[in-house]
Amino acid sequence: ETTDEGDKKTEDEIDTSKATAIITPDEKKEVMNEFEITQEKAEEECDPLTMNCDELQAEAQKLTKQSGVLSTVLNAFDEKSPVYLKATEEKTKVDDKLNEVFDRAFGTCLTPKEEKPKEEPETKE
Repeated sequence: ETTDEGDKKTEDEIDTSKATAIITPDEKKEVMNEFEITQEKAEEECDPLTMNCDELQAEAQKLTKQSGVLSTVLNAFDEKSPVYLKATEEKTKVDDKLNEVFDRAFGTCLTPKEEKPKEEPETKE
């Protein structure tokens, strides 16, 4: 029998602030599992331009978690490792997407739809 508590504990253990390059093989496997899941989620392309506020917030949370997982992966593996290189690439993508989502959320959720902010000199009419 397995309990949910066990899973939660493992997530707490993967704390990026305490991450070091020296981790056990089990921890490494755990990180890799997280990494695989993160990559699968990253595959599900989403377009921030078509999202509403709630979706943007959910997406921002998801991407923030992915970015955290990728940071853990980067801390866990040697810089010459293919996993490290892949994670670096992936983290750049996730962080770019996160910025896109934040920009979009800022524009969508904080700006009334009717009146566009005046201070936008580069608006192409």
